[in-house]
Amino acid sequence: MICSANKHQKAEKRGRFIVIEGIDGCGKTTQIKMLKKRIAADGGYAFMTGEPTCKADHAPTKAGAMLASVLKGKVKLPDSAIAGLFLTDRILHNTDPRLGIETLLARGTDVICARYYYSSLVYQGTPELFDWVFDANFNCPDIRTPDVCIFLDIDPKVSHTRVSGRRTKAEIYEQDTEMLEGARRSYLGVLEKVKAARPEQRIEIIDASGGIDEVADKVYDIVKSIEV
Repeated sequence: MICSANKHQKAEKRGRFIVIEGIDGCGKTTQIKMLKKRIAADGGYAFMTGEPTCKADHAPTKAGAMLASVLKGKVKLPDSAIAGLFLTDRILHNTDPRLGIETLLARGTDVICARYYYSSLVYQGTPELFDWVFDANFNCPDIRTPDVCIFLDIDPKVSHTRVSGRRTKAEIYEQDTEMLEGARRSYLGVLEKVKAARPEQRIEIIDASGGIDEVADKVYDIVKSIEV
């Protein structure tokens, strides 16, 4: 009975919330998998997820399922509607009682998320919508601030080669090198704006053009430094 009671007690120490960002083809998936293995080797446990949730290994939210069709170009919506779907998906991603970010962190599980609200600012934060997207995401009480956002920076030409080789049809935001170059510029600009407006946000930029193991070492050094 004692063991059964302890099983349901809240973890003494919450998990770490790690966001990995970067343009398509920068190596997010590879680095997230390697990070999960390193955490496990140190005796911890990490849960891999991503946004939109239709790209995660677990069941997507209803908003995430709708975004799957949008990203494939099957459904066309106004930019504001797409931004709203991402916002809804993110809130549900945080609050799901079974596999939500808050639930996992409370159990002491590290959560590694491929993309978060930084991506919304890059891809849906048009000049007309930027302030609204920023305020809606950063001021929502149900959207947790990550312990760290790690941006994997890479030459868009290299990332486009990788993307072209793995998909038969690119998604709406990754169709050519020019779009990826624009996304990289937007990311760097967005991260600067976030650091200026929200200095409590920890953002780390890593040169992802090196070897896989070299990049993984840099990622893990950052994660090990997180105090929760």
